[in-house]
Order: sequence, then C-alpha cells, then structure tokens
Amino acid sequence: MKIVKLTAENFKRLKAVEITPDGNMVIVRGENAQGKTSVLSAIWAALGGKKCAPDRPIRDDGDKAEITLDIGDYVVTRVFTPKDTYLTVKTRDGAKVANPQQILDGLFNAIAFDPLSFSGMNPQEQARMLAKIVGVDFDDLNAKRKTLYDLRTDCNRDVNRLAGECAGITSRYPEATKADREPVDVSALNMVYQKAQAVANAVDMAKSRITTHSEVVRRLESDKASLLQQIKAIDAEIAEEMDVIAESQSVVKDTIIPDIQAILDRIATAGEHNKKADDLKRLDLLDTALRVSEQETSRLSAEITEIDNEKSDMVTGASLPVNGLEFDENGVTFKGTPFKECADSEKLKISTVIAMRLNPTLRVLRITNGSLLDNKSMQTLDDLTKNEDFQLWIERVDSSKDGPGILIEDGEVKSANDATR
Repeated sequence: MKIVKLTAENFKRLKAVEITPDGNMVIVRGENAQGKTSVLSAIWAALGGKKCAPDRPIRDDGDKAEITLDIGDYVVTRVFTPKDTYLTVKTRDGAKVANPQQILDGLFNAIAFDPLSFSGMNPQEQARMLAKIVGVDFDDLNAKRKTLYDLRTDCNRDVNRLAGECAGITSRYPEATKADREPVDVSALNMVYQKAQAVANAVDMAKSRITTHSEVVRRLESDKASLLQQIKAIDAEIAEEMDVIAESQSVVKDTIIPDIQAILDRIATAGEHNKKADDLKRLDLLDTALRVSEQETSRLSAEITEIDNEKSDMVTGASLPVNGLEFDENGVTFKGTPFKECADSEKLKISTVIAMRLNPTLRVLRITNGSLLDNKSMQTLDDLTKNEDFQLWIERVDSSKDGPGILIEDGEVKSANDATR
C-alpha cells in the first residue's frame, strides 16, 4: 500500500497542491519557506492526526485546512479547523470505516516513518527498536535479571561487611590457637582459688601450731629437771603435744599448695582471654557466613550469566534485517562496530531497511532533511526503495528549473521535472 495521490489545501504554507507520484522516490524541492516541508508534513498529519500535526496547521489566510490522501485501499481526509480536527477514512468503494484513527495507526509505525530518525536515537533506543522488529522480548528476562542483580548486590554487601569484620578480628589475634577460642570459667576458677587458699591457710595454721607447740616442748623440757615430781603429767602432756606436732607435720609434708599466684594471674587475665575467645568464636561464625554469602554470590552471578547468554542466543537466532547487524540492551553494532561509529552510508542503509521492516503495510517513508544527503546516498535510497518496493518522499533545497522532482513555490506546485525516480 502506497500513496496514490496527495491533495492539500491551506495546510501550513500550502495554498493548494495536488501530487500524483509515479515511481519509488518522490523528490519535493524548492527554496526554504516555500512549502516543500509542508508537503511532507501533510502526509504525516493526515495519517497521525493531532499528535503529528503542527501547532498552527492552517495557512494564515485560510479558515480551515484540508488534506486528502489516497493510499489505494483507503482514502484519508483530514480537516483542521481553528478549534479541532476531523478525520474521515473511506474504502475504495466509498464506504466510511469505523474507528478511522485506529485503522491508520495499524497501517504505519510513526516512530520509523522517517528512516533517519533511527540514526538520531540513542543506542538503547536503537536496540529496543531492533528487538521489536525481530520479535525479541527481553522484559521477563530483564525483570528476572534485575531481581538476581539486586540479590547479588545484597550478597556482595554482606560479603564485604563479613570480610571486614573477619579481617578486623584476625588482625587483633594473628596467632590465635584452638585453646584461645574456649572461654575461662571465672566462677569455677574462683572456687579453685578459694579451695587453694583454704589449703594454704591450713598449712599456715599448721606451721604456726608447730612453732607454738615446739616452744612449749622446749620450755617444758627445760623445766623437766626441776619438775621431776610432775614428770608423768608433763610426759603425758608432751605426748599429747607431740601427737599434735605429728599431725601438723603430716599436713605440712603431705599437702601440695596450689600456685595461688598463678590462679590470681589467670583470674586477672580471664576477662581479656574471654573477650579474645568470644571474638574468635565470632570470627568462626563470620567466616562461615562469609563462605555462604560468597557461594550465593557465585550462584547468582551464574544465573545472571545464564540469562545474558539466553538473551544473546535470542538475538543470535533472530532474523535481523541486515546481515552483520547485532544488538543487545546497550546498543546496536554492525560487523562489530557500534552503530554511531559506522560510515554515514552504512547508517543510512541500515536505518532505511529498519524503517521498511516497521512499515510493512503502508510502504511509505519520508525524509525531511534530504539536502544533507549526497548523490551516493540518494542512489543508495533509490536502489533500496526499488528493491523493497517502497515509496520514499524526500525534501531537498533546490529551486533550479531543470532539477529532478516536484518544485514548490509559494505554496503551490510550480513544475514537475522527472518528479519521481
């Protein structure tokens, strides 16, 4: 489906024009501010309606603007008044169609109506456009990837935090042993101390008793000569004292006094040791958590890689419009070169082919800044439109009498010298 005939009256700079294209490339030319841009805008506005119309669609000396576009199967009539716009779409036999704008929206892709618009997109927009053409939908995979990416970010945050805590504890106790990880039971150690102290007290008491009672023995022995009359009683008392001495000597001889100072030293250092033990136990827990987080990060990274590979396989298996063209979410490449770095001729060809793929029904494209294209580029467009059976309307600044195309002057068709290619 192509444009068979365009009629426009009082639209922008146009007074009244009627163009019946004959060929694949329709060149609309003229000086600036003469109405050539209005011709291409008329096609755009007729098909797209308000969203594609200029702010002031009516010529300054007119009270309304009217555009009629014969596209073969349908005849589109768009009327602009100062207050609104009205659309009528009729079939070839003259029957009005319901929901006319909906019909038109289904015929062409507004985004790709101008091939050069693809070149002006940023890389991400170009990638989305190509994905649409080949039917690749990344939305579900992107959502899953984002979820995994966020989870991996959280895991990496835990890994960094846990690794930092582990490093801090390890730096404080670089030569920690297994015994350092067991806390000291201060309560039990105090009981050991109390028992040891009781033993030491008993020994001290025994020593004191030995000294005291030995003195008694010496005094009694010195008095023995003068106290013979009391010898039996004294001997009995001596025997008793000797029993006490023997008992005390047994305590002194057989009892081993614990190292009380060592116990006190352990009590004094128990707090520091227990802090070290707690830190080392926490180090063990943190190290376990660190390994778990690292494993989870690796797992999530593997899933993200799997998704990226799946997306790559989807693109590899897609039928792209130009050989050597590839894309991912970040942009488009041609034979390994980013699209924006390709030669202008390559970009023009690729953009035009993409626009054609997006407009399979209404096989019409337009280029509003055709004056920027050299003869080689014009020949490329001519070849493409012929090979793909498309109609291209292109605007160029050219007011020569013998130049190719439709010459517009003061809002009207001045001449048509080989108007179409």
